[in-house]
Amino acid sequence: MFLFAAVGGTGEHIGESLLWAAGLLLVAFVFGRLFVKLGQAAVLAWIALGIGLSAAAPTLLKNGIDLEQHIAHDPIISALAGLGVIVLLFVAGLENTYGEMAKVGVSAFLVAILGMAVPFGLGFGLALLFGMEVNVAIFIGAAMTATSVGITKSVLTDLGLAKGKDGRTVLAAAVIDDIGGLIILAVVVGLVSSGGVDAGGILLLVVKAIALVVGGKLIGITIAGPMSRLTGRYLKGIAGMAFFGFVIMLIGAGVARLLGLEEIIGAFVAGLMLEEVHWKQFHHDWNMEEVFKPFEEVLVPLFFVLVGMQVDVATLLQGEVLLFGSLLSLLAIIGKVVSGLGAGRGSDRMMIGLSMVPRGEVGIVFALIGITTAAVLSPAQFSQIIFMVVVTTFFAPLALSLHAKRKEKNKISK
Repeated sequence: MFLFAAVGGTGEHIGESLLWAAGLLLVAFVFGRLFVKLGQAAVLAWIALGIGLSAAAPTLLKNGIDLEQHIAHDPIISALAGLGVIVLLFVAGLENTYGEMAKVGVSAFLVAILGMAVPFGLGFGLALLFGMEVNVAIFIGAAMTATSVGITKSVLTDLGLAKGKDGRTVLAAAVIDDIGGLIILAVVVGLVSSGGVDAGGILLLVVKAIALVVGGKLIGITIAGPMSRLTGRYLKGIAGMAFFGFVIMLIGAGVARLLGLEEIIGAFVAGLMLEEVHWKQFHHDWNMEEVFKPFEEVLVPLFFVLVGMQVDVATLLQGEVLLFGSLLSLLAIIGKVVSGLGAGRGSDRMMIGLSMVPRGEVGIVFALIGITTAAVLSPAQFSQIIFMVVVTTFFAPLALSLHAKRKEKNKISK
């Protein structure tokens, strides 16, 4: 009954939607595992699948199969994908804590500041150079500030670099980058929505965003602690942890929305505020990230496939559009590599800079909000940002691996 009410369609329509969702998940699963075996992030497989479906849509439509209707514009799949991005940012927050943030040194802070300021300036300047409107240029610059904590952490772990001093600097800087980027996103959406530069409105939006991020610690103490103890008293194990985590995630997303911010910011803060102490009373060896892994596996692929389907392949391959996307990708790499200069003496600045390069899911969220919520990006500009995200996400693991091998070879030769 719930799905009938939510969609407002017939039982046949809902049945078809659920079957399409199931089929899409199975194909995404296969693609994701294939890419992982090839040493690439599964997110790239899901985006590639979406792009492939977008390219094949016109041909399939001639044969009576409307992919836009069955997938891209299906309300059930869209709702699941929307929940997926909230889960994605919640888990990204779970991978860090306020305690870890408090230990961040000056180097990590400087790396993060450079990692936001330089790419923003490069993206903004390039967009203006190509004659784009100021609002569009601001959004493109904002998308350039992103850093994927998840992908960066995964690559550094695979290379055995995550626990070293430089690795800790990178991860701390990436977290600051994400928080700063989300605040920039909130400001940019507010700026674009207002239709002009409202200094008072922007200041209020910044204050709200910072208050949400900083106030998350107080919320964790006043709400999350008592709520976890109450839930753990009556619901033990994984079920209790999943219930508690899901409620906190929805509260964070809802509060952010009430403040006029994107719900993903609230979801990120909700994950950031939770610590091990909040799930000890559930008497289970798993942590909250492991509990939310099934939600990620089911919901997040749908989000990325839908993102990929919004890429206009034919438009992207046009001369000037492809040129801008390529230049944007090059500047995106340069801008983050430069951020390594913020690291202290004795640090592997190149490794730190390269680790900040992948935009991953965070950059995609920026682009998606730019074409939907803010309605400021054209399909071509959206495709160009996704192109940049894919290039940087492919480039970083390969470049880091080559850098690590070269450094190890030099160490042996000495």
